[in-house]
Amino acid sequence: EKELTKLDVIRLAEQFVEEGNGFYSAPNADLYSEDFIFRGGVIGPLNKNDYLNTMEWLGVYKAFELKSNAFGFTQDPQNPLCVHYFTRSTGRHVAGFLSGGLLQPRPGFDEVNAPLEAAEVLFDQSGKVKFFTAGNVCASKTELQATNTNGLGAVFGLFCAIGQSSFATSAL
Repeated sequence: EKELTKLDVIRLAEQFVEEGNGFYSAPNADLYSEDFIFRGGVIGPLNKNDYLNTMEWLGVYKAFELKSNAFGFTQDPQNPLCVHYFTRSTGRHVAGFLSGGLLQPRPGFDEVNAPLEAAEVLFDQSGKVKFFTAGNVCASKTELQATNTNGLGAVFGLFCAIGQSSFATSAL
């Protein structure tokens, strides 16, 4: 089996963010290892099936037109199969969100302007995602004031951006 290079893992991480993590596009089960684990700030650990089912149930990629604005993809110097990066999601709420459409777009609550978040993807030797974490807000106080997610990241931030902060706070 060929060893993954620095360029390989960075390319795989970029692909995962934009084409398969279930947030900016449909989750692509082929990108995940069988022993995959997701862990967010307060969510997880979720195994592969739980994560994929949760992302489909939430339907973020169907309900929002989001751009990750991802940057800074960096191979971890201590673990060559690990990539760290940042996102600053922006976009709009365009369709029903949460379990088939419970939360519909509302005028004045459709823009998403999320804070800077740190994320990490760990690959196995075959290039499948073994571990993923996201939603780790690392923005300054000044930047947080320019966002509309009440300082929260990932799905919890989306709830706040669309005027549904009670969903976010009840889960925290």
